[in-house]
Amino acid sequence: MDGIFAREYRAVTACFTAIMFLTGFAALVVVPTLPTAAADLPGVALFPLVAGCFVAAGLLGGVLGGT
Repeated sequence: MDGIFAREYRAVTACFTAIMFLTGFAALVVVPTLPTAAADLPGVALFPLVAGCFVAAGLLGGVLGGT
């Protein structure tokens, strides 16, 4: 079998798949809880900035991690 499922690439493929799954899961868990956390803190006005920074950091981390 050739490609990413070849014997020499299986471990790398499995690790990359797990990392992408966990990153997506973190986004699904963290972003919906941010309004509750922001309401408990005095920085409710900063919620859009925090959510945007979280998404931007995930995108930047994915790009930098892939090089």
